[in-house]
Amino acid sequence: MNKPMVISNQMFDQAEMKDKGIEKIPRFLDQELGLDVKCPKCKNDVNFQIFCEMDLMSFNSIIDHLNQIWRIEAPNFGPIKIKELKCLSCGTRDNLDKFKGNIK
Repeated sequence: MNKPMVISNQMFDQAEMKDKGIEKIPRFLDQELGLDVKCPKCKNDVNFQIFCEMDLMSFNSIIDHLNQIWRIEAPNFGPIKIKELKCLSCGTRDNLDKFKGNIK
């Protein structure tokens, strides 16, 4: 009887991810947030946690039968949407509109 395969290793190969997945996120954040983001409560403009919605469209996988693991590579994401931001200084959490345009 064969043992079930377990996902025990996630390795993202940079060469295969060019313009497909994780590398798109900084460019997306520059376009959506720019430098105009500031906490409406404490005026922090440096540290934020960003909550996004996105679909994982596809990824490549290699099955290692000898070690009984899957190797997952090259994630390809669908459209990304910023759901909300959280200030990592004071904990304020709200939608993007509340954090944008507060620079004075």
